[in-house]
Amino acid sequence: AVPQTPGFGGTGFSTAPAAQNTYPTAPENTGNTVGGPFTTSGVQGTDLIWLNLGPVSAFAWEANINAAQGETSVIALGDEFFAYEPGVSGTTAPTSWNSGVYSITPDVLPLNWINEGPIPPITPATGAVLATSDQGWLYWIALVNSLDNTVSGLSPVSVGTGPVDGSVLIPPGSGLPNLSLIDPQVDYVAIFRSTDGFTTPFLIPGYGNSIYTIPLTTYLQDGFIDSTPDAGLDDLVEGAQDGENSPPSPGTGALTYHLGRIFYAIGNTLYYTTGPFATVGNGSGTGPTNFDTLPSRIVRLVPTAIGLLVFTISDIYIIQGAGTPNNPILPAVPYLQSIGLANYNALDIDGTLIGFFTTDKQFVIFDPSAGVSYAGYPIGDQFRLNNGTPGQSWNTSTVSVAWYTFGEDQGWYVSDGQFGWYRLMATPAPEKGMCWSPFATISGGIGTIGSIQTQPGVHQLLIASDTGSIMYRDLNSSVDEVSLSYPGEPYSAYAVFGSYILAVPGQVAKISSITTDSVNTGTPLSIGVIIDEALPYFKGSFDIIKRWEFDPPCLKPSKSFYQQRFYLSDNDEESSYCRHFQLLVQWSPEAAPNELIGFSVFGAYEIEG
Repeated sequence: AVPQTPGFGGTGFSTAPAAQNTYPTAPENTGNTVGGPFTTSGVQGTDLIWLNLGPVSAFAWEANINAAQGETSVIALGDEFFAYEPGVSGTTAPTSWNSGVYSITPDVLPLNWINEGPIPPITPATGAVLATSDQGWLYWIALVNSLDNTVSGLSPVSVGTGPVDGSVLIPPGSGLPNLSLIDPQVDYVAIFRSTDGFTTPFLIPGYGNSIYTIPLTTYLQDGFIDSTPDAGLDDLVEGAQDGENSPPSPGTGALTYHLGRIFYAIGNTLYYTTGPFATVGNGSGTGPTNFDTLPSRIVRLVPTAIGLLVFTISDIYIIQGAGTPNNPILPAVPYLQSIGLANYNALDIDGTLIGFFTTDKQFVIFDPSAGVSYAGYPIGDQFRLNNGTPGQSWNTSTVSVAWYTFGEDQGWYVSDGQFGWYRLMATPAPEKGMCWSPFATISGGIGTIGSIQTQPGVHQLLIASDTGSIMYRDLNSSVDEVSLSYPGEPYSAYAVFGSYILAVPGQVAKISSITTDSVNTGTPLSIGVIIDEALPYFKGSFDIIKRWEFDPPCLKPSKSFYQQRFYLSDNDEESSYCRHFQLLVQWSPEAAPNELIGFSVFGAYEIEG
């Protein structure tokens, strides 16, 4: 037996053949049957059982020997003869040895000898070259998930083998961690080896269903016998050294895909995977130099045509470069200062536009080609509050933003993560600009929102609720879903318009009536007004106007629209005098798709007298 050489954490490997370090006690000359096990003490060990295959002596014919079929051989006339059938040789050698290959020479029956040809008996088949090493080899082990081509980093390097003539035995499990620490997704072992006298780890290729060396189960059970010549190594697949294939550390967040790599952040440090330049595997490992440290915590990463935008809690940075040898990934540089992102979910993308809620409670729309638009300014006084009231409770850690579009239903949604959202949409043609809808209070509460493609071509605005359900916005529904077991409940819809300035200083406006046009579905709407006051500074309530008639009174009412004329005075001959007003339009809680088409104000001006 050949003593084992330490390596791979002490398990070691040995040059073949390997057996045990002590020889069995010599057997008795009698009672040992050819093909049977020895019964003498010390012969049967934990790994091996020695069998009597008959004598091989000096390969010369001898009298009265037990010849084992296919094992006992003799040399005569320059040819090698094997026992074709087992038996005991005679007292004298055969008088004539047949010289033809595979010819039979009889001995004492049943023993016959078959001519296997001249020495060496058979020329090796093409490609069956024995591996040799004059200076020695080094070995490394890596774990593989062949399903997604994930390859681990290398184990510590083995000690050198020294000169090798033949093969090297790697014992089962050498170089692997404790079995309990191996990911259950691992199914293969990649064994890497240097060429003679060098230190670069090249893959010993497999010849089965994978390019990698050997299945994990086989390696754990049988180990591996390496007889690969240096020319047989795959020099295009090099082992991942120095942590090149290291997985992300705990705390990883803000993941995104850019330049064929995964970029991610831990605290204020940005990392990126090796990607297309990985020496082995799918490139999902992180090299030791693939990082950049920024002054503040990284919240989110957004790939754009001009580079990777890095949103931190205080500023926005940009990382440029194509990730090629001639155009490498560059360090982050400041792009927009003093504009920080509140949290990961407080940002969404509409084409080239990026809408997000900032750490100082602003909603902005950022176009990398045009700059920043402070779209939330008209309701900025509401965003800066956090008093527990719907529409006035903005905690930067719970805000979420979503751009949602599905047909005519589209807009930016800014949720407080507690009560509901504000919606920003483009003003319908022919007007231009953007307008904010009143705060929508969602029954049952609201969590994170997000516009998700739930099936090809279908986007839905998903809403996490406190009930444990995931709800979605649906124009075909006029109720709020509360839970999976409860069908929903109607909600009240309303809108506030104004303030509308009707008269300049020196004038007084007198309002006779307000006419609304709405779709004839559900019950008719009602209105309220605040005269010469304005929310949110006014702490009172709207004056609800109950008296109305179809407009115009002289014509037959429409069947498709509610055309309602509301008089601001109980006496339709009188008018309400004012300079400005705010208008409330509201519907009763009902499961109907109520819709306001427009409204108009009828009145006149008077000069102060």
